Amino acid sequence: MDVNTSLYSPSNVSPDSKNTKATSNSTITSTNTATSSTTNSTSPNQSTSKTNSSNTFSTATDSYISSSQNAVKGLYSKPQKLTDEQIKALKEAQAESQKQLVQKLTESLFVGQSSTSKSASNKKDSDKLSTLLKEITDANHLPEIATDPEEAEKALTGNGPYSVNSVATRIMDMATSLAGNNPEKLELMRSAVKKGFESAGMTFSKITGDDKLPQICQDTYDEVMKRFDELQ
Repeated sequence: MDVNTSLYSPSNVSPDSKNTKATSNSTITSTNTATSSTTNSTSPNQSTSKTNSSNTFSTATDSYISSSQNAVKGLYSKPQKLTDEQIKALKEAQAESQKQLVQKLTESLFVGQSSTSKSASNKKDSDKLSTLLKEITDANHLPEIATDPEEAEKALTGNGPYSVNSVATRIMDMATSLAGNNPEKLELMRSAVKKGFESAGMTFSKITGDDKLPQICQDTYDEVMKRFDELQ
């Protein structure tokens, strides 16, 4: 039995059929190529973008930390330790300053007390001293010195501002507030009171011409020394 092979010959295939198949293959190939190209072109860019972003952030962070560390180092540098000689000099200067405070207060109080005593005994002399004594009391924040004999007498007795107890208490309050219970500092304060008392005698003598302070000043000085003895 003969079979007609012409039906299966390439020549019997329709040209349209060939074109359609070719077009289909071309389309598939083009699509694959485009997809591959897109994948290849996108991936490196994305990777590069992430890497660059990461590098930028890291660089910015490193720069910020470095700047902060430099700033902190400049603002909070460690202070230098004082030498033993410097510490000793500071302590001596402080002690001398405290001694001068007590000496000045003592001198001023005894000048005020002696002048008040002078006012109580002699109205005429008190008039001569009034201007100078006002300057002394104002400069040292001391109670006003009375020029009237009766008022002066009141200031010197009982709890008057220039009585033995009042003057001694003011001196000791200053001395003990600076020295505390330290025996060496208390002795330094005692020395300051002695010098203040001597200076007051010289000032009073220069103003009035008297050789020594009134008896009430000596009584007050003795009371101050007694209180120092009780502390030491």
